[in-house]
Amino acid sequence: MRQALASGLYVLSSKYAGASHDLIKKGINGDVFNPNNVEEIASVVKRTIANILDIRKRRGDISKQAREDFSIEKSAKVFINCIQSIYRLKSNE
Repeated sequence: MRQALASGLYVLSSKYAGASHDLIKKGINGDVFNPNNVEEIASVVKRTIANILDIRKRRGDISKQAREDFSIEKSAKVFINCIQSIYRLKSNE
């Protein structure tokens, strides 16, 4: 999903895909749907098709936002912060 967003693609994803809630901003870079609800899937696909020209115009913005939000630097900082938090908790025991 990150790779698709970094490529500027508008992503449709199941609400059961854990990354959906962190990565998808509804209507901005994609949409989330319930895969057990056929009407909802159809609605999301129809809405995406209806907005495809606008989505295509925003590919550069989608890609830029994904590269900034999910860069290796940001991922590394989050990982380091988690390790430091665990270390602090262990030190206080």
